[in-house]
Amino acid sequence: MQNLLYLKKYLLIYKKRFFLGVFFIFLSNYFAIYPAQLIRKGIDLLYKQLENQEINNEIIVKQIINLSLMIILFALIKGFFLFLTRQTIIVNSRKIEFDIKNEIFKNYLSSKIHFYKKNKVGDIMSRITEDVSQIRIFLGPGIMYPINLLFLFSIILITMLKINVKLTIISISPLPIMAVLIFIISKIINEKSLNKQKQLSEISSISQETFSGIRNIKSYDAYNFFIKKFSKGIKEYKNKNLALANTNAMFFPVIIFLIGFGTIMTVIVGGKQVINGLISPGNIAEFIIYINMLTWPMASIGWITSLTQQASASQKRINEFLNEEKEQKNTNKVEIQKFKNIEIEFNNVNFKYPDGENYVLKNISFKIPKNKILGIAGKTGSGKSTLLNLIPRLYECKKGSIKINKKEISKININQLRTSIGFIPQDPILFAETIKENIAFKDNKIRETKIKEYAKINDIHDEIMSFDKKYDSKVGERGLTLSGGQNNAYQ
Repeated sequence: MQNLLYLKKYLLIYKKRFFLGVFFIFLSNYFAIYPAQLIRKGIDLLYKQLENQEINNEIIVKQIINLSLMIILFALIKGFFLFLTRQTIIVNSRKIEFDIKNEIFKNYLSSKIHFYKKNKVGDIMSRITEDVSQIRIFLGPGIMYPINLLFLFSIILITMLKINVKLTIISISPLPIMAVLIFIISKIINEKSLNKQKQLSEISSISQETFSGIRNIKSYDAYNFFIKKFSKGIKEYKNKNLALANTNAMFFPVIIFLIGFGTIMTVIVGGKQVINGLISPGNIAEFIIYINMLTWPMASIGWITSLTQQASASQKRINEFLNEEKEQKNTNKVEIQKFKNIEIEFNNVNFKYPDGENYVLKNISFKIPKNKILGIAGKTGSGKSTLLNLIPRLYECKKGSIKINKKEISKININQLRTSIGFIPQDPILFAETIKENIAFKDNKIRETKIKEYAKINDIHDEIMSFDKKYDSKVGERGLTLSGGQNNAYQ
């Protein structure tokens, strides 16, 4: 439950809508008890007519029609306020879901590059989709149902006690038992749901890795290996789903049995009360309706408990990512000069990865004068890519110094630094947009003439013009419709 306290800030943002929703819940339950009372009046009316052996069909039909119209009216009023309840509480949960997803996405973008190296893409996606959905269900039905139960139980209990205390106690006696049994079943369901959710995250990771590496899979004819790998994962998911379904199968039989038991006890004890003249026959029907009205809200206690546990587990997973160390924010306004005049200097640089024990770079010192080119060669794993990643501050240099135009890069505005550097990673990524949009990247204001100028510099303009849609041609996700060389050129 401690993890869910993080959601407090969102509930405060939408507190007016929330309290309005609580008010509508009260009104919907207040009008919900009237149909039961009207049914009681109708039964008592018929019983009195039969008891007196004076059946006036015209009067009975007229009164039954009036009672029926009243029942319909109160049902409509209840339905109206229930609609307003969902338009406040449930819509609230959707709004908060939207805000949480935006917050997580912004955190993902501001997380350090190391975050993406130690976490699988499938797990990252699972937390912003599956886990956030669990939070949304908790903030919607998970809040609405307990409040609904509180109001409904209070109103019905007071009404029943006014009629007959003994019958009230006997009628509601199965409900606490039901709540305990459902809680036990829900706890088992929660555990199995978490196992299923973890397996789904694993399948997502397998799928993502497979689709990302489809070129290699086809090149090495590795179909069977990945089919078996996915089949194993999906089989495990199926088994966990079936285990969950078997436990869920116990849910409704328990509810139906206890409802039936409560109804029988109400009829038996209530019948004796009618014979003794303590209550009317209509009261028995009224009590049965009340018990049925309380059945699902009482049964939902276990479900809500399970839902809360799942939401707490999901929020814990989300918090783990939200609490990840973020990239250093800009705390300065120092700007670097134009790209063509840049001078880069490494001075006794040492670097090791956050979760590494050994230094990848040791005592690296060199200087690249203005307008000069430096080529770096070395065996695999010698730190070439790591060295380049330090320049745009994808990783922070902890020991030694890196200077651009004799200024420490840690003191240079990070946005200005990165926008002044052209950087092509080892694994080039193109977005599933047009060639024009990939060249422009984040600069929406760039003119098409400028885009063509850059294409000509990279000697790809003629090749682009040979495509059917030219610069408006789609490159496919991750640039799969292009060759490796084209991927690098378009970046």
